[in-house]
Amino acid sequence: MFRDDWLHRQIEQLAAAIARALGLSRKEQPEEALRELERAWTELLPEVPRGMADTVEAGTLRALLRTPERVNAVVQLLVAEGQVHAAAGDVERAGACFRIADSLR
Repeated sequence: MFRDDWLHRQIEQLAAAIARALGLSRKEQPEEALRELERAWTELLPEVPRGMADTVEAGTLRALLRTPERVNAVVQLLVAEGQVHAAAGDVERAGACFRIADSLR
């Protein structure tokens, strides 16, 4: 019961952070949107720094995240980050985010 409540709150926080970030991106505030996603990552996954996703293999990252729910959260954050980069015209960085997210699915 407690785990379900905790997980539900985490999912709600993640969804809210992504919605805020994408809203900022639509308002052409990509830097603020990226900061929002970084904050969400740090709050939800403090023991796995965001930069780690860029430097370790997908299998290693999955092992560090430990649960399918956390892997899914990272996929969602990376997809949102990719969307922000794409909207800002940084297709190279967007592609990198999407590739990492795909490798975790």
